[in-house]
Amino acid sequence: MDLLQKLKDPQVLKDLTEDAVVWATQHGLVMGLATPTPAAAVVHAPLALTPVPFPAGTFREAEAAAGAFAALVDAVAEDDAYLLATLRPTAAHDDFVARQLALLEATAGPRAAHRGSQGVLAHLRSDYMLHTPTGSLLQVEINTIGVSFACLGGLTACLHGHLLGRLGAGAAERAALPPNDALDQLADALGAAAQAYGVEGAVVVMVVQPGERNLYDQQWAQTRLWERHGVRTLRRTLSELARDAELGADRRLRVGGAVAAVVYFRAGYVPEDYAGEAEWAARERVERSDAFKCPSVAYQLAGAKKVQQDLARPGQVERFLPDEAQAALVRRFFAGLWGLEDLADPDTAAAVGAALRDPGAFVLKPQREGGGHNLYGAELRARLERGGPGLGAYVLMQRILPPINRSVMVRGGEAVEADTLSELGIFSVLVRRGGEVLVSRGAGHLVRTKAAESDEGGVAAGYGVLDSPFLPRRNGSPRPGWHRYGLAAWLPTIFMALTMLVMFHRGRMVGMGQWQPTDPSPRGTLEVLSSTLPFGEPEPDREVEVVEGETPRPSVAEPLFLFIGILSGRGYRHRRLAVRDAWSSNATRHGAVVAKFVLSEDERTPQVEKEVDSFQDIIFVGQRTNYKSILYKTYHVLEYAVRHYDVKFVLKTDDDAFIYVAPLVAQLRALCEHPDCEGERIYMGRMAHHSEVLLQQGHKWNNDIFYNHTGLKTYPTYAMGGGYVLSGEVARLLVDTHERMSLKFTPIEDATVGFWVSAMDLRQIDHPRFYTWAAPCCFKAPVRKAGRRVVTRFALDPEFERGLCSDDPWLILHKIDSPTKMRHVGARVANCTRPVDGLAASIKEHYPPAAQEEIERRQRAAQQIAALEGSMEDEAVEDGADVGQADGEGGREAALRHLRERSARRQRESRDDARSERDRARASGVEAVARMVAARRAAEGAGQVVGGAAGEAEGAGATDEQAAGGVGVNLAAAGGGGGATVDEVAAEDASAADAVAADAGKGKGAGVAVQLVGVGEGDAAVSGQGGDASQGVAAA
Repeated sequence: MDLLQKLKDPQVLKDLTEDAVVWATQHGLVMGLATPTPAAAVVHAPLALTPVPFPAGTFREAEAAAGAFAALVDAVAEDDAYLLATLRPTAAHDDFVARQLALLEATAGPRAAHRGSQGVLAHLRSDYMLHTPTGSLLQVEINTIGVSFACLGGLTACLHGHLLGRLGAGAAERAALPPNDALDQLADALGAAAQAYGVEGAVVVMVVQPGERNLYDQQWAQTRLWERHGVRTLRRTLSELARDAELGADRRLRVGGAVAAVVYFRAGYVPEDYAGEAEWAARERVERSDAFKCPSVAYQLAGAKKVQQDLARPGQVERFLPDEAQAALVRRFFAGLWGLEDLADPDTAAAVGAALRDPGAFVLKPQREGGGHNLYGAELRARLERGGPGLGAYVLMQRILPPINRSVMVRGGEAVEADTLSELGIFSVLVRRGGEVLVSRGAGHLVRTKAAESDEGGVAAGYGVLDSPFLPRRNGSPRPGWHRYGLAAWLPTIFMALTMLVMFHRGRMVGMGQWQPTDPSPRGTLEVLSSTLPFGEPEPDREVEVVEGETPRPSVAEPLFLFIGILSGRGYRHRRLAVRDAWSSNATRHGAVVAKFVLSEDERTPQVEKEVDSFQDIIFVGQRTNYKSILYKTYHVLEYAVRHYDVKFVLKTDDDAFIYVAPLVAQLRALCEHPDCEGERIYMGRMAHHSEVLLQQGHKWNNDIFYNHTGLKTYPTYAMGGGYVLSGEVARLLVDTHERMSLKFTPIEDATVGFWVSAMDLRQIDHPRFYTWAAPCCFKAPVRKAGRRVVTRFALDPEFERGLCSDDPWLILHKIDSPTKMRHVGARVANCTRPVDGLAASIKEHYPPAAQEEIERRQRAAQQIAALEGSMEDEAVEDGADVGQADGEGGREAALRHLRERSARRQRESRDDARSERDRARASGVEAVARMVAARRAAEGAGQVVGGAAGEAEGAGATDEQAAGGVGVNLAAAGGGGGATVDEVAAEDASAADAVAADAGKGKGAGVAVQLVGVGEGDAAVSGQGGDASQGVAAA
């Protein structure tokens, strides 16, 4: 049912408005008029005619956090030293805060003496708004004194239930209004405190402002307290308390002859409430008494904006909440906050600079309650530019940009339809006697709605209206003002549209409107995301752009299913050539898959420029990068993908990873829950859980930046960086968020990306066929036999050998530590045979017939090569232990390390013997080369393409480097008395590998290159051409 559509009828609107006004007046949803006696003349409270749609999941999360915030405030209020240290800089510029601190110090003695028996009563309200760019729920403030509208807010929910019935809504629609017992919860907390005080006939003293218009909200509390607990309430101003209140030697406070069990402040939160010293003296008498104070001055100070800002600093919440789960729950709601006492601080200076450039993205808050005190826009900029000592009394806060809804607001009987913003408040209560907690729970909610063009939002101050939330149901049934949706319609929404689209799934919306960056007032749906994205301080000088390498940016985004970004570097040309040979060149398909290598601008050498010209598959990031700043490359993989394509999925990987593209594409299509994979929210990879944030200076994985920013000691669950997939929808959200408010960049790339997306309501898939561990993949350790020579022949570990060609194949193999191994894996995948109804069917679906013919041709060639290589004799040069047989975890690494150490030792001991050994190894290598070349020629004569190379390089248009790289054969000549395998040398010596590729492939015959790499000091890498066996031997 669309309520707003029904209200387009003027008669329906008139009738419903009249009904709402009458119901509100009949049921006490009223306020006093601004007359000398407000109680004698009433008007209905400002109200919204229809409830505001709000995501159910987000609402429940805010409710769940109520207890944690109450515990946090209680702990802060008990720490006088923290309050004094935190607020003294502010007090130097704010007399009101200074008076409160003086009162805290003056009453420290009595409080300390009776801490074990003193009663504490807290009635709190934590206010939140949804932040449209991220869909996160961010805290506006926490109120500890004069917390209003607990009573009238509950009546508003009843009113909306009545109005829904008048519009024809059924029971199911009315049930979407959550129950709101805020009035009863407040009355019960007051009653529990009075009972715990233990004096028969003791009263509650409600401290109020003179001429209070919101007295009916207050009167409801005292009426319900009498009805439920039989406790009488006295209403007094601070001036009247100064005259009537007496503090006895027994610390009991007597007002008008009655003992005060509770002093409940609905005033005292602005300087105007303290007309003179008499009012401050009355407040001190209350503080020194044994009555329950709601709040005490310590609690009032704990709710200061400065304290809120300081708690957002790393480690502060954890100081007061040792429970890590509670601390993490609280932190997820924090927005960006900066103190202004020290403008020389780099973070503060950066924030102030950003606020001066874009004042609309921030708000400047003083230490005041009640609305109407904040500075926005031009006023904010002018105050920052003026500077001066008084600036330290303010807190600079990230401005929350909530979604805009269309609502009808009623004031003074007049209904006005307008664009509106809404703020959710969650009440909580705590009653404690000494260390014994008597009551601690959530205590209802409040929604206040205001016109979108209004900066302030206080209802009593005349800026907003009372509202209530309308929560979606699990089955996705239609909601007032929302279009009808089902599970099959999770599509992105458009923020520029006035009509909002809602999606429901498992009790929460998961559709995110596409934010329009040119619109200063984002419009769109409310979004359920579990927490805030981690924002960093704005860093304009670190903003970078992707420099388009080979193609201009299209004016209309080209549809693309999968974009693969391969992080690489200047010195890894040999890796890129191997990746192209093994998988990336064949992966590219129009409209389906595009693979690009990502380098930084400072890596654009003449040799790299030649690669760009030859292959057209490199893009550049305008940011100098190294291992510690590799996250910039990852971010620009996402940015390039979403700026150049209408992309469904983005895969980030490295240049030492093999991607089995065909089954990956097939699985992604199968995972999509929506037509054509639109609007998917997927984060897929091999997940790391509960990983510790390493804080060790100098360590490769040290990440003190992350800890200082978040205070977290363990990372959120993240996909390990060797390869992971983000859906295009998630990538677009991250890019748009970074443009509006910079994401925080830290040295550990994969964990930080996991932190970025931890805020989102998405499907997190821990894929068992993504091998992205830190350990090298996926070959057997070299086997050495005593007294014999070994020809290094790469053999995949059986698990990976079987897995590559199974119906559930490995999709990503990371840490392939040599180019030859990479080509070997590519050839092995090309040789796989499967049932037509298995994986081969998905390959044929995504690859054209020409590619199928090439795959079959390579399979036939590989079978003959396997037979030839299998018949070759294993030979070895070994004069030590059989280290290749090392068992257990790390056996291969231990063997290689042993070999390297032994080689170095023997070179030092006898360089002449090492040279002699190297010469003998070369001679054996030449003989092996001759046999291999003869075998390859035989294969060529049979019309087979050897080793997956582009057999007729010139005719096929392949480059010399591709022809040379097509062969996966590497023969090692052991040097220095032992040495490592040639693939290890190639992986470690990029320049030698480049020289091999450059010298190879000058012939145009079989396209077969054989590499001979000498091991030992003074050796050079050379290459022979397979077209002439004598050339290969001579080169050796």
